[in-house]
Amino acid sequence: MAVDPNATARWLLRSAIVLRDGPHRGAVAGWLDAHGAPAFAYPEITGYYLSWLASLPDDTGTPGEVLSAGRAAAGWALRLASGAVPLQTRFHLDATAADWRNDALFTFDLAMLARGLADFGRMSGETPASLPVLLERLSTACAPGLPLPVCFDRRNALPSRWSTREGPFQLKTAAAILFGVEHAPQDLQAAAWST
Repeated sequence: MAVDPNATARWLLRSAIVLRDGPHRGAVAGWLDAHGAPAFAYPEITGYYLSWLASLPDDTGTPGEVLSAGRAAAGWALRLASGAVPLQTRFHLDATAADWRNDALFTFDLAMLARGLADFGRMSGETPASLPVLLERLSTACAPGLPLPVCFDRRNALPSRWSTREGPFQLKTAAAILFGVEHAPQDLQAAAWST
């Protein structure tokens, strides 16, 4: 049986993993539920998606499909960065869903989104307007002489988990800022180097 090398790319471009309408249009879901519907829009995964789009060969999908997907994801990021949609870690489509991860903003998630926006900007030649706003938001979390915080804008106490404590995963956050985006604010770069 022959394997179609573009099957995964087509699925990622056309499936329900990408939200097609509503306030989260263009975002990528963290996962699909048992019925194949998106459970929540996820900035971190949307950042990975943008980086993936930027890596695709020109003949992937139909003409313009990759650019259209990237523009939609960057548009969602702009709505987040501008405050049109309040920034949080996971945007559950079921409004009754509670998630402790939304009790703070995580630098890792925002750094992955920023890196994805930068990757897509380099590929498309279109600098996403959300990128400088998002970098400035990350910059406000930094204190002089200290490494990047794991999270900021805490609203409640967080459980003690790997993602809420300092650890090696922060190197990925720092690398995304230092080597994945251009023109990050100086205090954000300094905190990334300290990390």
